Amino acid sequence: FSIDWAMSQHVWKFGYGSNMSVKAIRDKKNVPFIEAIPAKLEGWQVVFTMLMSPKVEPSFATVYAKEGFTTHGLATKFTKEAAEKMDREEGGDSAYERKVLPVTLYTGEQIMAEVYVSKRNRSPDEAQAPSRRYLHLMVDAAKEISLEPHYIQWLETHPFYQPSEDTLAKRSALPKRGDLPKMTIEELRAHSGESDKPVYVSSCGYIVKCKPFFRSYYGRDITNRNLLHYRGISMDQNDDKGTVFPVLSQLPEHEREYAHQHLDQLLSMEDAEVIAALTEFEAVQQQA
Repeated sequence: FSIDWAMSQHVWKFGYGSNMSVKAIRDKKNVPFIEAIPAKLEGWQVVFTMLMSPKVEPSFATVYAKEGFTTHGLATKFTKEAAEKMDREEGGDSAYERKVLPVTLYTGEQIMAEVYVSKRNRSPDEAQAPSRRYLHLMVDAAKEISLEPHYIQWLETHPFYQPSEDTLAKRSALPKRGDLPKMTIEELRAHSGESDKPVYVSSCGYIVKCKPFFRSYYGRDITNRNLLHYRGISMDQNDDKGTVFPVLSQLPEHEREYAHQHLDQLLSMEDAEVIAALTEFEAVQQQA
């Protein structure tokens, strides 16, 4: 088996989270594929134990070996080059190991497929509710590829993250942007971590002194970038570099909440401090 796998010119992968979505693979991750077929992985349970940003994206899915459970998803066939690109999209070898496991296509055929499995291997007891964005992405993908109805129902009824009363209280206690000192886009760019100046990040027009994990956040507003992510649009291919701003009051409630959760996350960081309001962001809100 191992020799055949190594010599094969194609690679099957089994996706159970965002990689259940043909649209996400093709359009957001921009990875070409040969074919994609609904499938199931027996003896493995999907669990939300890939813990990330507690106040906006608390967890992502992985699978956990557990007898009696079945995970449904999408078997996708790639060229070796495309499979390697997919691996890079998933962070290379930093977070997942790739296990080759037997997967049963909905057509009844059994194949061997690579499955991304978290290296942390946390137990299901450590799971955290995923974001509404991520869970709804999974639900939409499951419907898109016509997974079995009981599995779609399980996803639809799974709880998603909602901010605590304490988090909402801290959000409400923020000063109004209009009462804060102002800083322009150009002034904010000077705080991108390229000098000895402290790193600033703007979210929902609030400029916060903090150093988040993603360097792409430094010295810019991230509101519109994160909304692209919520909508399933490639952030890197459509990034405005923090110069395009949504009108918060005109966003659908769930998008506006997602934007605010990113601000919650920044403010929860050690020594985070609100410094100013972004001049151009506030101008767009006032013009509306």
